[in-house]
Amino acid sequence: AFRIGTQRVRPASYPRKCIENAGFSAEYRRPVGNILPDPTHGRNELLETLTITEAGDLIGKGHLSPVELVQATLERIERLDPLLRAFITVTPEYAMERARQAEQEIAGGQRRGLLHGIPYTLKDIIPTAGIRTTFGHPRLKDFKPKESATVHNLLEDAGAILVGKVYSLLGRGDGPIECYSPWD
Repeated sequence: AFRIGTQRVRPASYPRKCIENAGFSAEYRRPVGNILPDPTHGRNELLETLTITEAGDLIGKGHLSPVELVQATLERIERLDPLLRAFITVTPEYAMERARQAEQEIAGGQRRGLLHGIPYTLKDIIPTAGIRTTFGHPRLKDFKPKESATVHNLLEDAGAILVGKVYSLLGRGDGPIECYSPWD
């Protein structure tokens, strides 16, 4: 269990409760009426609590747009990263372009699977063609690899959407890393 405000919540029950409070039915249908019936539970909060399975299911049924999910993810990064400093590179233009592409493919009946339209991040030690990858080393701050790692290629082929690269200790030597855990 974990706390949300002063309320103790079981992880399995929290997403369903948020879904209901954000205007979704229990079956994860499109929002009914006002999307914000309870001012303490907004749609972005709902999107931030969905599991990959739940988000993939909503996208597959047409109840959630990859563009909306990626936009909510980027807004969350923008809101929290100044405090956590977890991202070394954020890819908003790339992510939104891929989200629009995913939305068109899914609407056209070409869904690639559960990960199609799902945002994800990679450690900065994983090469991504054309996207800054420092391998955790200050001297490589502007390096953009020509080829991507297999894991990145597989995720992209599945339709997942890279929203950014997070810091890695590898390559930093004994120097401190400048990011924080949200659980500390």
